[in-house]
Amino acid sequence: MRRITTAAAILLASATLANAANLTAGQARSLALRDQSVVVYYTATDKGFEVVTTVATDAGSPVRFTHVLADGGVATLEVGGDAGTPAAKLVIAREGDSLKVEATPRQTAELN
Repeated sequence: MRRITTAAAILLASATLANAANLTAGQARSLALRDQSVVVYYTATDKGFEVVTTVATDAGSPVRFTHVLADGGVATLEVGGDAGTPAAKLVIAREGDSLKVEATPRQTAELN
């Protein structure tokens, strides 16, 4: 069973499951990036969008990344694979009042 924090599990249950999604504040997006379970959401603050990305595997504790994105800002998370295969990428981009979350390559599996 995946070890995910309680907050991430709640968000996971209500998250959007498309390959690319535009999020609004408080809305979550969940996906699988290689063997990693990922949940992304944000809150709007005076400094910008505070983005929270939680990454978990079957083994070990979840890891949480937080950062603030200004309008036009982009953050990328990469997960390597076997030699000779491209990294799976999660691209998080602020576009005005929404946050675009996209996983590449396109064949990246989504969580059910």
